[in-house]
Amino acid sequence: MSEAGAGLVEQAQDTLAQALGSARAAENRELASRVREAGDRFVRILSGTLGMSKIHDLRNRAFDSPVHELEGSLRSLYELLGPVHLVLVEDQVYVNDIRIRFGPHSDFGARLCEQWNRHRVGGLFFHRPLNANQVRGLIACVAGDPDPERPRTRLQGWLAEAGVESVQLEPLYRFRTAYEGDRRLTADAATAFETSARAVGAVWDDLASGRSLNALPVRKAMTDVADMTAEARDREMADVAHDTTRTPMTRHTVQVATLALLIGRELGLSDQALSDLGVCAGLHDAGYFVRHHGEPASFELHASAGARLMLVQRGFHEARVRRMLALLEHHHPCNSVPRPSLFARILKIADDYDTLTRHRPGGALMLPTAAIERMYAARGGLYDRHLLQLFVNRVGAYPPGSLLALTDGRWVVVISGARSEATFDRPLCLVVRTADGRKPPIEVEVDLAREALFLRVLRADEVLEAAAE
Repeated sequence: MSEAGAGLVEQAQDTLAQALGSARAAENRELASRVREAGDRFVRILSGTLGMSKIHDLRNRAFDSPVHELEGSLRSLYELLGPVHLVLVEDQVYVNDIRIRFGPHSDFGARLCEQWNRHRVGGLFFHRPLNANQVRGLIACVAGDPDPERPRTRLQGWLAEAGVESVQLEPLYRFRTAYEGDRRLTADAATAFETSARAVGAVWDDLASGRSLNALPVRKAMTDVADMTAEARDREMADVAHDTTRTPMTRHTVQVATLALLIGRELGLSDQALSDLGVCAGLHDAGYFVRHHGEPASFELHASAGARLMLVQRGFHEARVRRMLALLEHHHPCNSVPRPSLFARILKIADDYDTLTRHRPGGALMLPTAAIERMYAARGGLYDRHLLQLFVNRVGAYPPGSLLALTDGRWVVVISGARSEATFDRPLCLVVRTADGRKPPIEVEVDLAREALFLRVLRADEVLEAAAE
């Protein structure tokens, strides 16, 4: 094609992109307006019906009209959005990420939050609309006295007993203060990782049981992981690398998310973009849980199956498109045509690295250093050169989780990435085996940037032999 022809094609593509952008923006505004209108109606009826339950028995005919209205308003939202996600945080209410505004002097938001917060519930995910009997069951359960020890868990049980199994309750949320937004979490890193593992596991359970995809708990958990200091994240990466307590899929997902966020932060992504990247990473293998002719999706089909999960969610916004592309393209080589999206290229590196180094019972083990060498040889082809270099620069010569033998006979596990150029091959380590072959009685750190101890990488057969002991 001539240069003039190529220029015309590029101009046409730009024009089409602008037209699509305008159409999508208009669609977003129209959808948001309709959701706010339907959401306002739903929230007012829900709050009013709960208030009536303090005065009248639910069998009273006075409830017939509000129950019918509540059923209809939820169905209207479902027709607009698919599964409906109601978030109640402090005195504000959101429906599928769209804030419902009640006016400056209205207390509907505060009243509804109070009605649910007493059960320690901060969000509801409606997988399907409710019929009139289920609406009555929902109101009856919430109107009851909360369990003093496990209010949310008990309420979820009451709902199941009342036949309202399509409503999933979520824990309390709160807004982050400006101070919290500026600091990075140094404590409770293990809790952040455990929360992310639980959130991911809940998504797999929901999908495996045929329920709808609910990404908000994953987003919240991944935001906490992204907020940790580099030191805390490295330490937990090392622990997750050798973790055998979680299911292989959950462990893999948490580690891929951690690695992807590491690359994203090195790239300089904003906090919002990091949060979106964490959700993409947390859901990147969701397609495996989609049934195809009664069977789980295969490796070849799981990427497209995951993208379809994004497509069936109604509404349109940029984050959803990023998720869809990331799930669809995360196994595509960097030099594919068209080029994979940024998040997909990041996930390709994180996913392949963890797959290569993953511990498998009775299976082959590739050491982190060998995995880095193999991936580095494929830069520019399988992997984005720039992103892979950022990854290598950050994890260092011996990535977190690497096992090293020191010249004094001790074995150590690496718990830091490259802290500076000078310490690229001198990580912080934790002793896992003393010189006489025993497990150390107390935790002992070794900073190889300060202690002149020569080291070598443990061979794969040594690692497997030690794991079997």
